[in-house]
Parts: sequence; structure tokens; C-alpha cells
Amino acid sequence: MISMAIFPLWWSSFSEQFGRRSIYLVSFTLFVIFSVLSAVSTNITMLVVFRMCAGGASASAHSTGAGSIADLFEVFERGRAMSIFYLGPLLGPLVAPVIGGVLTQELGWQATMWFLAIYGLIVLLMILFFLPETLQRRRPEEALPTEELSRMRTMDSAKVRTKRLVKSVRRFLIDPLGVVRYLRFPAVFITVLLAAIAFGSLYVVNIAIQQKFTRDPYNYGQLLLGLLYIPSGAGYIVGSLCGGHWIDRIMAREARKANRYDENGKLIYLPEDRMRENAWIMVTAYPLALLMFGWTLRYGLPTPVPCVALFFFGISSMLVFVRHRISYQ
Repeated sequence: MISMAIFPLWWSSFSEQFGRRSIYLVSFTLFVIFSVLSAVSTNITMLVVFRMCAGGASASAHSTGAGSIADLFEVFERGRAMSIFYLGPLLGPLVAPVIGGVLTQELGWQATMWFLAIYGLIVLLMILFFLPETLQRRRPEEALPTEELSRMRTMDSAKVRTKRLVKSVRRFLIDPLGVVRYLRFPAVFITVLLAAIAFGSLYVVNIAIQQKFTRDPYNYGQLLLGLLYIPSGAGYIVGSLCGGHWIDRIMAREARKANRYDENGKLIYLPEDRMRENAWIMVTAYPLALLMFGWTLRYGLPTPVPCVALFFFGISSMLVFVRHRISYQ
């Protein structure tokens, strides 16, 4: 998770320079390699290191995937598109515990790593054969005038090569970190902070399901434990089908209300138009559902009660994640 939080800074920057498809191919190739190395790990240190590398490789899906959405869809369509896109990472906690529980119970923990390697290979092949490049390439710069050949001393040549090397290192390692400077703007900082709390809460809930429902008064096994992720997954689906389309409608409504039209009669959309009544519902329902879930576990209420809380948590969290992502587009 630490790797997935850090590496998008570089993947997103590289995708703007080398294209989305190239980054997908490189990152998923690395993911397959590191998953195989995780599966054959002989000690915990080796496993942790290669799992961190696999997490960093898979981090391209979040940042570069959002870039692909921006490439393919107009601004007034991105809410619905982004909500569908987010079904992938959010439905993972629904499907993975069931598959992982069965594989671990029947074949051992290494089977989960081999499954990830095979799954990553299938995705890599699908990208290779079916995914075109979506990034619009800039026009190539005009050819520079040809200069006459001139002699250069070895010392001068070494200086030129050193400068090029330093420039390349800065371009690939340092420059991508420049995006962090946007945090000095209050709107960006608040949005990032909200998303960080939301994602953190998501993983707290996933871990709480594993910890609490395997103890008294529930004492569920691995299979039933995996099924308890279905309510939040169902909430993700409902939030995806309704939330993104709702955001797009709000944006179009606000543009019409402000009578913003260009010379061709098309609506002019502004990013802040997305922040209307949906934002109030989002920041209210999300913490209330989380508190309800924690309260039901605290007092050991019957299973359907925390499942209801998980369902509303899934719906509201989808609104949070979709709004957060498209706010930057």
C-alpha cells in the first residue's frame, strides 16, 4: 500500500511523456515478474521486498487509468466513465477475499501469488493486443538546423555527457515530485486530505471485517468471511451506476442555470459545478455509515445490521472516490 501511494507520481508523469500504453506494458510486465518472485520467496524479507515492488508496479493502473479516461471522454461524460473505472479497484475487496481464502486454505499462501502472476499476465496480453494508445501526441518539433561537425576535447565531451546524465536523472527522478507543490493550494490540499482519509477508512473496514467476524460472537470461517464483502461490493455497484451519472447531470444543470454557452451553442462546463448537493450527501453519509458499522461490531449486533452499514458505506465511498478523481480533470 505504501508503494501504491508513492509510485503514481512517477507513472503519471511518465505516461504524459511516453504514452499510456507504454506505461501499461512496462508496469504490468514488472508486476508479473515481482509476483512470481513473491511466490518463490524463501523468507519474509524477500516476500516483503518483492510485494512492495509489485505494489509499485501495479500503481500505474490508478494514475494512468485516470489519464486514459481523460483522453477518451469529454468533461461532461467523465463522471459516469470514472465511476465505471473505479469498479475495478473497489470490487477487488469483494472478489479477492473469496478467491484468496479458497486458494490459501486448499493450496497455501503461495497460490495467491501465482494467481496474481497469471492474472497479471492475462491483463498484459490483453493490453498488448487490444489496447491502443489514447494519448494525443504533440506535433513533432521542427528539425533543428544541421550544424557542421567540430572537434571537441575529451574533457569537454565528458562535461557534456555529464550534464546530459544529470538532466536525465532529474527528469525521471526529481521532476515528477514537482506535483507535490500543488498541495500549497487549499482546494487541492483539502481534496487530497479527504481522499486520503476515505481510502484509509476503506482499508480499515476491510481489515475490521477479517478481525471482528472471526471472533466472538460471530466466529465465521474463511468462506463466510469472504461473503461478508458482498454488501460493500453491492454498494460500490449501485454507487457506480448512479453516482457518476448523477455528477454529470449536476454539472450540465449548473452550466445551463448559469447560461454558459460558447459561440457554437455548446455548454461551457466548470470543474466546480460538480460540487453541489452531492458533496453534502457524500461527506455526511460516508462517516455516518462508517460509524454505524463500527458501532454494530462494538456491541456484536446480528450480522444483517453491519451488512446494511457496509452497503451504505460502499455507496457513499464510491461518491467520494469518483468526485475526488474527476476534480483534477
